[in-house]
Amino acid sequence: MLFRSGPTRFSAGAWRYSKRQDDIRYVGPLGQPERRHAQGVYALGEQRLFGTENGAEGYLFLRVGVSDGATTPFKGGWQAGVLVQRPVASRPDSQLSLGVQQGVLNRRFRDNLRDAGGRPARAESGIELTYSDKLTSRVTLQPDLQWIRHAGGDRFSKDRLVAALRLKIDLSPSPQE
Repeated sequence: MLFRSGPTRFSAGAWRYSKRQDDIRYVGPLGQPERRHAQGVYALGEQRLFGTENGAEGYLFLRVGVSDGATTPFKGGWQAGVLVQRPVASRPDSQLSLGVQQGVLNRRFRDNLRDAGGRPARAESGIELTYSDKLTSRVTLQPDLQWIRHAGGDRFSKDRLVAALRLKIDLSPSPQE
């Protein structure tokens, strides 16, 4: 649901899986995990910072969300950052983004981690830098670098540096075909 468009945009929504999911902690009387509907709500905000339609454009973004806290390790989280579209003038499909995030861990997950000998943190946090560019009409390449604190929810786990490379190939028929 989009509330406003233009230089400042807000939207919000809700989600719910139609199939029940396993509870990550509780089991029923027959030893099977209890089944629950995974569901949540979220809100997004975006503010245009600079740019023109044909040149580089910069946006500040903020996303927040909460979930049921029973079917995944996270009960909520937030992301904030800056997105620059067309940071390379000769690359009209290029995007560069730098953001921070935090996933708040639910009590069930923290109890499971504690039972397994871990030392649960309240949240997992990180910083991400990514660049995306369309190399051809069908191929997009996106290198990504992330630094993660309290990886896996353990307060004493070593910080992680994760490098990834996403390759997207569009196999849909082109308009000429």
